[in-house]
This record gives sequence, structure tokens and C-alpha cells, in this order.
Amino acid sequence: MSRYPFEFFNDIGREQSADRVRFVLRAVIEPMAAKRHCASLRNISRDHCMLRKAVPSDLLALKAVRSSVVENILSDPTKVTDDDYDLYVANPGVAVWEENGEVVGFSAADPRNGNIWALFVVPGFERNGIGSILLAEACACLKSAGIGRAWLTTDRNTRAERFYRAAGWEHVGEKDNELLFERSL
Repeated sequence: MSRYPFEFFNDIGREQSADRVRFVLRAVIEPMAAKRHCASLRNISRDHCMLRKAVPSDLLALKAVRSSVVENILSDPTKVTDDDYDLYVANPGVAVWEENGEVVGFSAADPRNGNIWALFVVPGFERNGIGSILLAEACACLKSAGIGRAWLTTDRNTRAERFYRAAGWEHVGEKDNELLFERSL
């Protein structure tokens, strides 16, 4: 059994996998353990939780997670199309978190431009470290693509804004009426 309660993508080489594990440990697990913010993460059994790469059959689950959130709600759901999801799933940037076989969170990173396109966790599963793990995985995806600085946008005065600030993201301006954050990888 692994020392840590999640699995990493199986379709990457051993050296790349080891680099990803070290990055996630350094960026997420060690700071969380030091701050004791995520005691529940240590209690998650590998038997019922998994971090994995999204597959095309996850499309409905990704859309369900996206539509379940209570903040950062899409004002116009037609702005995010099935083609958008398909593009990200077909490329290496979408990670999903499963609990008991159900997708309860996902992140999507765009290795073409360094954008973290999505990070969502189903209400009721928040504040358990899942978002931090998914964010670290998105950053690892970008870093492995040669991106040195990631960026994302979010609504102001939300838990997401506080989450990104606490994770060390820097507010650098605005884009499309949302806060623009950046962070070196």
C-alpha cells in the first residue's frame, strides 16, 4: 500500500510519475501536514478514493460536478460546451477525484497557455483537501508541459478567491470581470 492515500496517473513513465509525486508532496501534502489543515486527508482509505486522469465517459460526471457548485455559477451555461470538456479530457489536463466510485471533484489545466480552466468539488466534499490535491495535479500537468507560470480567474469575494490566496496565488489584475491570479510553478 502507498504511503499516501491516492493514486497517480498510470499512463506516465516511472521517472515522470516520481517527479509528479515529489511535486504534489512538496506543494500540497507537506504544507497541509505542517499546518494541520487536513487531518481528514490522513483518514482517507485508498480503497475508496482515487485521483486519476479523466476519460471521455466522465463527461456527464464532470458536468454534474460543475453544475453542483454554489459559488462561481455560470451565468450562461452554454458558454461551456461539450466540445470544451472533450478538448480538455482528450489532452492531459483533466484530473478527477473519485470517492466510492463517484466523481466528486475535478481540475482542468490547459498546457497550451498555462491556464487552470476548472477546479470544482461537490458541496459536502469541500474542505477535505480534495481541491488542494486537484490544484496541485493541475499545476503538475502544466509544469510537465514546460509552463513556468500558471494563471486562473475566479469571482471576487468567494471561497475560491480565499482558497487561491491561501495557496500562494498572486492577484495580478482582472480578466473578463473576474479576478486574475498567477503563480510560479
